[in-house]
Amino acid sequence: MQRPKRQVVRHVLAYGAAAAVLGLVGLAPPVAADDGYPSKPVTLIVPGPPGGITDQLGRWSPAR
Repeated sequence: MQRPKRQVVRHVLAYGAAAAVLGLVGLAPPVAADDGYPSKPVTLIVPGPPGGITDQLGRWSPAR
């Protein structure tokens, strides 16, 4: 079963417009980037027992 021509044209235009918008958004400079964030130390709360895998990952990840 083939689609009607109007429906095909509508889909092509919609996908083309979406691609154009996404392309333009990708070219925009990162306006909200702030080098001073965070200005205070961040507290990481890890659920789980000491020495468990979540504790080890919680201790390893902030060091990076």
